[in-house]
Amino acid sequence: MHNEGGNGRFYTSMALTLCAVILLLINGVEMYNLSNYWTSGVNNDNPLFFESCIKYDLITKTVFTLISTATGLSLCIIALFLFCNLEYFTDKLLVTYLYFNYLVFGPYILASCIFACIYWNEVMYTCDKEDYTKRIVSMSNIFSFIGSLIFSLLVTIGVSFYKILILYIDSILKRPDGSYWIRKFFWGLILKNRSQVEFLRSVAEARINQENNQGNINIQVVNNNVNNPNNENAALFN
Repeated sequence: MHNEGGNGRFYTSMALTLCAVILLLINGVEMYNLSNYWTSGVNNDNPLFFESCIKYDLITKTVFTLISTATGLSLCIIALFLFCNLEYFTDKLLVTYLYFNYLVFGPYILASCIFACIYWNEVMYTCDKEDYTKRIVSMSNIFSFIGSLIFSLLVTIGVSFYKILILYIDSILKRPDGSYWIRKFFWGLILKNRSQVEFLRSVAEARINQENNQGNINIQVVNNNVNNPNNENAALFN
């Protein structure tokens, strides 16, 4: 069983390494091409053509290439530790690794999407190849924007909710990482509700005891009348 687990980990790390190497090679070629495009675009004799047709398209491709490169690096890191020492990675570096992925695929992509919304017309419309004065909708950019926005929102909101939940639990349990004000508010609210519940319970118990006492008095009167009928008749005639 141990050998089977080791072989499975080895094959998994090799598959991840292969995917990461392919992805990094593709991104390396893409970054090289983008650098040439940037150089030729900046040195172009027609600055209007660069500003309206090349600049924002190059920015969009550069951002997605950087995100893809970060994905490849993430795969390389996890493959390396699967191959070398998974226990050390889990104990020492897992939190840092997850935080790195959270920053890249959460806030950074979300910030890029916000900038894309600000420069919507420049990013979502590209120049016509035959006439650069005409602009057409880029469906690839739109679908990439929608997918990136949804994914980044899920990552950002999910991790933020998890952090808030952990902070809330630590505050309630009076742990060092908790918040004093959250703890004070929570337990103050609990004690207030508890006092109200105890007051209502005491009122209900007093009402029940009063009703029981009244019932006992009525039963006692009936028993006295049954045992002493003459007294009842005398009371009627009087």
